[in-house]
Amino acid sequence: MSNTLQKGAKWASVLQSQLRESFVGSYISDTKFEGMFDRADTVHFTRQAKITLATMVSSYDEIPVQDIVQSDETFTPTTRKAFTVQVSDEDYKIINVSPDSQVMQDAKEAFAAAYDDAIFAQYLNAGITFTDGDMTTASNGGTTNSVTVSKSNIYDLLTGVAMKMDQANVPDSNRWVVLDPKRKRFLLNAPELVRDTTLGDNVVT
Repeated sequence: MSNTLQKGAKWASVLQSQLRESFVGSYISDTKFEGMFDRADTVHFTRQAKITLATMVSSYDEIPVQDIVQSDETFTPTTRKAFTVQVSDEDYKIINVSPDSQVMQDAKEAFAAAYDDAIFAQYLNAGITFTDGDMTTASNGGTTNSVTVSKSNIYDLLTGVAMKMDQANVPDSNRWVVLDPKRKRFLLNAPELVRDTTLGDNVVT
């Protein structure tokens, strides 16, 4: 004897959660010009050179006149990203779980990734470079070699970068450091950050 009973099945009314990447580029970049591209394909940003002081032998010397020099930096939109999906009205009526929420989350993640890629690619244009020769103790042969970061030297790396920015008169405000999970672990385990006293903890903080 063999029964032919129909077994039931149920579908959850929600989609499974997806693991999402973390992005920081859009949070640490200056995007003040984005709103200016409305009805314009170019944004001009004027830079003015600093004036210089003249040395005078006496208070009767004629002060030399210097020109005010301005230059034009332009921004134009050259990268375009988009997405599209297709769901019919009929599909919306009969599907068990709407795909819309995840589609928007996917799009948000994809756009954030594109922002990060574009923003962090700008490190090639950095005005200040920090190499192994700038470390207190070389980690990779010194000179202009890249730094080999470890928990024993990451604090020296960060303070060295801060020193170079101070020497270049970079404002203290809006300075950021971005670390991947491995270097974040190095920093959290750096000897300079491991303190057994309240005073030591406060100084490091």
